[in-house]
Amino acid sequence: MLELLRVMVEEVNTRGHLTSLLKGNQLTVLLRSEEEEVILKIEDSQLFLSQDQEERVDVIISGTHSVLTELVSGKIKLRTASKNNEIELKSTMRASLFIESLFILAIPKQNQFILG
Repeated sequence: MLELLRVMVEEVNTRGHLTSLLKGNQLTVLLRSEEEEVILKIEDSQLFLSQDQEERVDVIISGTHSVLTELVSGKIKLRTASKNNEIELKSTMRASLFIESLFILAIPKQNQFILG
């Protein structure tokens, strides 16, 4: 999951239309599986991974490694996984929608296909 998150962070930070979504937002997201804990931070119009356990965590997403991998890769939606009890989500609705959007929009270009 960590390597997938690194790719996501790079995609978000290099795509201008995605970095504009980060402006004015400060958010700390803890992704927790049985194997690892990873912190994503949005600060100063940048998305980055943090190793520091923060006092203030805005969003906590807990689940199995496989479900979190599908979530981060945009294969399943955050709200759908929460509704189906595949993950445990502690978040405001606004933060959930924002994070879900980032997960979906940050899919690496080489994995996106245009249908039609």
